[in-house]
Amino acid sequence: MEELNAILEKLAEPKCYSIKEVSKMMKMSLATTREMFNRKDFPSIDFGKEKKVEREALIEYFKVPRRR
Repeated sequence: MEELNAILEKLAEPKCYSIKEVSKMMKMSLATTREMFNRKDFPSIDFGKEKKVEREALIEYFKVPRRR
């Protein structure tokens, strides 16, 4: 039963996050988050007019220390 619950939890997690979702999660302003999404080294994906980032790519991005 625990294994099934773990699988269901994984399925419930979003695979991609929007600028607004990342802003809320990271407690950053929308403007700062938009800047980050527009950086060349940030792994954002364009979906029409909206930008998204995959969960795993976001985790990997924040593992590496960066300076402005």
